[in-house]
Amino acid sequence: TCHSGTNVQHPDGWSNIVDAADELPSSLAELGELVVGLAPEDEAAEAAKVVRPLVLCGPAEGGKKALLERLTTEFPDAFARVTTTTTRPAEEGEQASAEEGSEREREARYHFVSKEQFDAAVAEDAFLEHTERRVSAEGETPVPAGDDGEETGAAEPAAAPEPFLYGVSREAFEAARENGRVPVLDVDAAGVRALKKQFPEGAFLCVVPADVEALERKLRARA
Repeated sequence: TCHSGTNVQHPDGWSNIVDAADELPSSLAELGELVVGLAPEDEAAEAAKVVRPLVLCGPAEGGKKALLERLTTEFPDAFARVTTTTTRPAEEGEQASAEEGSEREREARYHFVSKEQFDAAVAEDAFLEHTERRVSAEGETPVPAGDDGEETGAAEPAAAPEPFLYGVSREAFEAARENGRVPVLDVDAAGVRALKKQFPEGAFLCVVPADVEALERKLRARA
């Protein structure tokens, strides 16, 4: 399901939010109604057996990160970010920090590890899904399976940048589920396919901007 707005739920999580629907944009309320329809009639019995994560995907700069941030900050008792494990270097502001005037610590977006640590975790089947992305002027792009970065032709091939590895660990996923919260993930299309096989009852949302032309201009300016 694609939406150009924001938000979602969980059997228990959405019930905490529905009272505030009048204060939210109509698209948020509509999206909540859509997802709550996935809840079973016998919520108490099913909640213990069925895991329903909220999985977000969509184009870069399309709004999914803003949606995830809003869900986890405005409704911290209902939604929790699933921290992504990555081998890329940390940038300023990406570590967990306490919000001013709040007892709750802001959740880190990434868990930074070495390639050796990441490979060891893969060998131990510690990830629900993982991928690698290569950094270029256009941003990070997935690396096709079997791509070793070599090019054919007479010209001397440019050295391909080392791809960064990204993964959703089982440990981070379970941590996000604590206290009945909905785990929220931000993944690419390959991640969606992998997670949909494992969590068919989950909510999978494609977040796209209302103004696609503005997004195109933004991405071209960044390239």
